Amino acid sequence: MYEKFTNLNNEKQITILNCAIKEFAQNGYHKASTDKIASSSNIAKGSLFHYFKNKKNLYLYTVKHCMNFISAKVKDKASNIESSIFYERMKFISIYKQNVFITYPLYTKICLDAFSNSDEEIKEELQVLINKYYTDSMTFMEDYVVKYLDKEYLRKDIDIKDVLFMTTTVFEALSKKYISLYKSESNIENICINVIFKEFDKYIDILKYGLYKNN
Repeated sequence: MYEKFTNLNNEKQITILNCAIKEFAQNGYHKASTDKIASSSNIAKGSLFHYFKNKKNLYLYTVKHCMNFISAKVKDKASNIESSIFYERMKFISIYKQNVFITYPLYTKICLDAFSNSDEEIKEELQVLINKYYTDSMTFMEDYVVKYLDKEYLRKDIDIKDVLFMTTTVFEALSKKYISLYKSESNIENICINVIFKEFDKYIDILKYGLYKNN
């Protein structure tokens, strides 16, 4: 579907995508202007539609690109984690995600808007992209985190999915907290890292040992 666009040289593709990302992130799907995207890209509007046929296809391609970009950045960082401890790996991956979200705010906004978009015109196609994103995310978690869980120490009534859900929920909540606090910073890995890790460790202990003190 997008061969005419992908056949362009890499520099031209990047220019058009960056302009589309900026416009869609700032104005959303319906209010975004293809005239502005074309003008900012230094191409005719007819050329833009020649590559994508319509605004809908351009938007879907942009969303997919942003999802893939963020996933690739996190995976690239995660591949360098040396620890073989489940919770340590979760902690580092959460920090990496925060860094990516803060470093690439327009990409992040495109993805968040896609997840919450209920527009009937694009709802079905967006859901396909979202389902693919979640499937890939689960595969990523299995490869980089789940296989490091010490299953022999789990309670018999707890399975891996429970642990992953609880841990991910807590860590995502912490991530959102620090993204909000430090969204003006360019690299969260280089700021207050000890404070962040200390709070992550606190909740790791709660997850591991529970809420009640031992009698």
